[in-house]
Amino acid sequence: MNYNFVNLFKAVSGFGKSTVPSKLNPAVDRLVKNKLVSIASLSVTKADAIFHVDRFNLTFTLSNENAEHFVLLRGLLEFSRPKTIKIISNSTDKTFRAAFSEKDADHFVTYLETILNRLIREIKFKKSLRALIAFESKVKREQAILYADLKLSA
Repeated sequence: MNYNFVNLFKAVSGFGKSTVPSKLNPAVDRLVKNKLVSIASLSVTKADAIFHVDRFNLTFTLSNENAEHFVLLRGLLEFSRPKTIKIISNSTDKTFRAAFSEKDADHFVTYLETILNRLIREIKFKKSLRALIAFESKVKREQAILYADLKLSA
């Protein structure tokens, strides 16, 4: 194969990266508009001798109201991640980084949307479970008080 080492250097060093084009891939555009995540950076490495299709480099975080669920999202991503998708999490700044080709964009975004929907369901489940546990604790306290009153009146 004939490799262009200048393009290889550009790809490895990030030197030749362009900013986000005005017309995004429809799948990536769907992800950018998702209210659950906040896009920290999105760049596109244009197709060249090394990469035959455009490659997206995406860094995202959870939106402010869901930032506390970083660990939960990281677990969901790692637990069910296909081998073809690579997502790296950074716990210090609570970001996720992914690189994928334009031909894999729809698959990647669909996977991420599925995980984000699971995250929403997990958040709702945890909230309901907390309310249920609090209710049961309240009932047990009241029951203990009633039994204690019953013992005293007998």
